[in-house]
Amino acid sequence: MDEKKIDKDQLMSDLAAYLSEEYMECVAEKEKFIEEKYKLEEEKERLIRCVMLEKEKRQIRSVFSPLSLDENLMEEVKEPDTREVEHALDVLSKNIRKIQKKCDRLKSYLKGLEETYFVVSGLEELDKSQEEVLFLPAFYELMDHFRKIHPEITVSFERIEKESPVILTFSFLTGFHQMMRYSVQKIGICSLNIDTFIEHDRIMLQFVMKPKKQASIQKFKKNRNILEDILTREFAITRWQENSVVLQAIIEA
Repeated sequence: MDEKKIDKDQLMSDLAAYLSEEYMECVAEKEKFIEEKYKLEEEKERLIRCVMLEKEKRQIRSVFSPLSLDENLMEEVKEPDTREVEHALDVLSKNIRKIQKKCDRLKSYLKGLEETYFVVSGLEELDKSQEEVLFLPAFYELMDHFRKIHPEITVSFERIEKESPVILTFSFLTGFHQMMRYSVQKIGICSLNIDTFIEHDRIMLQFVMKPKKQASIQKFKKNRNILEDILTREFAITRWQENSVVLQAIIEA
């Protein structure tokens, strides 16, 4: 392999690394915007709820209070002023759409780079079966690495010695990274059990996670919505309860 070829390979590898880093930063920024959006939505709901409660109090007072009806009516409850919150929500929604477009663009660049350069370049010298990374052995290695860096989390899975043509993709790795990072940092899981189901041309994974402690329904709903927004197409949340979170991933050949 000549020096020009090596320089080109290095350049393309550096470009792929740069795009990957930009993509992950983009996803992290999107997650931050989404969290801010849910906080504002909670604040808007709080303002509306406070007014509704006050109206209920006035209604009860109008029935049971010795004050006359006219005196009670004079104490009208003002509607909540949510204009500032709604404006902030509009700005955040625009930012989320903008950052999503950037994420999609970076993702398409990476996919194009992978398909048009790395695969084609590899096929010039290697057989295609050598160039691609099979999913199962790579996934088991990935989980071994996760165990090492998170010894506080009990991880259970069975290594299935069965051949499958399914290969590891950038999209799956991105979704897996987002799922595990959010589960560890935001949900706070103490255990993870993985079931693997292998068909001829696809693999299905089921992730069952147990949180360290229960949280309020409102917080769980918020966490679920945020996680759904940052997962890639292979992943789906199938159950979300106070004591367990179940996700599914389907990877096709």
